Amino acid sequence: MGKGEEKMKGIATVWLEVLAGIFVVGLVYIIMSYVLYGQITPVIYPKLAAINETVSGVNVTAMQTTINIINVVWIVWPLIFIFGLIFWGIVRSQKREYETAYG
Repeated sequence: MGKGEEKMKGIATVWLEVLAGIFVVGLVYIIMSYVLYGQITPVIYPKLAAINETVSGVNVTAMQTTINIINVVWIVWPLIFIFGLIFWGIVRSQKREYETAYG
């Protein structure tokens, strides 16, 4: 096997790792989105409404702002992670192989 074939094997491995990472992030995002939007959010919003109606002096808008920030972060984090993986794949596949005196 020549040096060119070994380098191509390393590049293929890098991109397989990137694809595996994207698959895992997608799987975790789908599963945890079901938990967040199907299990947690329906419980939180009625309690916020009940707190707003029964207790005076509670800053519900701060809680609502926090929930909105959590929702935005939940939507954006997979994109940041996937673009980071792609950037890592590009940088890693451009890495030069070490040259030795022995061939």
